[in-house]
Formats: sequence, C-alpha cells, structure tokens
Amino acid sequence: MFKPIKNFNASDSKSYRPDIDGLRALAVIAVILYHADTPFFDGGFVGVDIFFVISGYLITTIILKEQDLRTFTLLNFYFRRARRIIPAIIFVISVCIPIAWFVLGPRDMKDFAQSVGSAMTFSSNLLFLRESGYFDQSVEYKPLLHTWSLSVEEQFYAIYPLILISIVSIGTKFKLLILMILSSISIYLFLDYSVYDPIAAFYLIISRGWELLVGAIAAIVARNYALNISNVVSQILSLVGLLLIFYAIAFFNSTSWNTPLLIFIPVLGAVLLILFCRRNTLIGYFLCSSIIVKMG
Repeated sequence: MFKPIKNFNASDSKSYRPDIDGLRALAVIAVILYHADTPFFDGGFVGVDIFFVISGYLITTIILKEQDLRTFTLLNFYFRRARRIIPAIIFVISVCIPIAWFVLGPRDMKDFAQSVGSAMTFSSNLLFLRESGYFDQSVEYKPLLHTWSLSVEEQFYAIYPLILISIVSIGTKFKLLILMILSSISIYLFLDYSVYDPIAAFYLIISRGWELLVGAIAAIVARNYALNISNVVSQILSLVGLLLIFYAIAFFNSTSWNTPLLIFIPVLGAVLLILFCRRNTLIGYFLCSSIIVKMG
C-alpha cells in the first residue's frame, strides 16, 4: 500500500529525509483535524509542538551544512526565509480579506485588520497573547490565529543563526552544551509561565524556544554521532516515538495544557523519530510513503 520514495539514513543529515516530510504531514493533519472538531483528534494541537521540533532540526542541519561548505551568510539565509514565507502569507491574507469583509462584524473586522498587520510583521503571537487564549471560543472569529506559530518560528530564526555563527569555531560537545543550557532556560520559563501565566507560556518565544532547540540538538546529534544500533532497537524506538505522538493526539484535550509536563510526550516522540527512524523500519516505511510525503 505504501511505497517508499528513496533510501535514507537518519544519521546522515546531509541527505534528504523524506521521513521528515512524512512527520510534518502528520503534524499538519493533526492540527487541521483538531480545528475541525474531528473525533479522536482532541489533542491535535500538539502538531504545532512537533512542527517546532522539525523546524529546529531542519534549520540547524541547513546552517551547519553551509557552514561546513563556507557558503553560509546571514543575508542569504534571511532572503531565503523571506522568499519562502512572504508570498505564502500574502496569499493567505488575500484569501481571508474578502471572506472577512462579508462574514465578520465591525468589532471582529477591526481585530482582523490588526492581525493582518501583525502577521506581516511576524508578531501575531504577541497580538493574540493580548487578545485571548488559543483555546477560547472567541478565536473562531480570528482567521489568522494560526500565524502565531509562524511568528514564533520567525522570531527564533532571527536570533538563532547569530548563535550558531558565534559558536561556529568551537567543538561539537560545546555546541551541544550551549544549546542544552539555552533549552533548559526556556524549559524553566515554560514551566514557570505555565503556572503563573499559561497564555504567555503558549505564545511567547522564550517559553516555546526549547522545542525548536530540542530539534536543533537532535540535528547535531544526528550529524556528528553515528547511532550504531541494531535494527530491532531502531524498530522499537521509532515505534515508541510514533505511539507517543498518536497518544498525545488521541488523548490530550484543551485542558492538557494545564499540565505542562504532558507536552514533553509529543516532543519526545518527534525526537525519537528524527534520531532512530530508518528506511528498514516499519515506521520509516510508513512515513516515506509517497502519499504522506507529498502531503507533508
């Protein structure tokens, strides 16, 4: 039923990883079906957490590869991001504007106009932080709510390359140590905000950055350390990773955010898949199927 696209090795970060596209597809589908109130997808919002891990992994892999080839420049990096993101966000906004004009009332239309400006400046997470929580009923009338996660990513991308540039000459172990320290600080802020200001914990880059940094750490591990494990262990760990993600999607709900430690479950699942998923595993065969990859 599923046809693998090509061979790949999880420890070879220089090659294309079709399984990552497959994982991205699962994350996006989970979020879409969550917003469609689909049964068994009450926890589909964790697709965003998975997506952050993927983004951290991919951007780190790209930057490190270009640093090795001595082709990396900040100007090219930011230009590629703009070329990739800005046309898409303009298209989405262009589609939303005429619909909002006929559907939204005056007050909601005013809020929508503000969200257009914040989406274009990648600050919509800050706007929605002030207006409402992600799980509030009123967000049904905020068609650009989903751009909050894009804003978090772009804020991360504005800072993160500078960090990699500043530590380019140090050894791999020290790179990992620095990223682990930064990730630990973000995790602390995430847990702290989750108690005192859960909405801020959800929207802010300082409390969300650890998910992207975990993906970055996974990229360095996959790139520099050969994971010489048996096929049996790869099968088990990749299966555990996917089951953790499916568990979060099926059994979490909007109240799960009140228990922040639960968010580590889908994040851990994504990391396990990034590190241990291989073509000769059942999960690798599934994630590399042409249908899933194209959706991703």
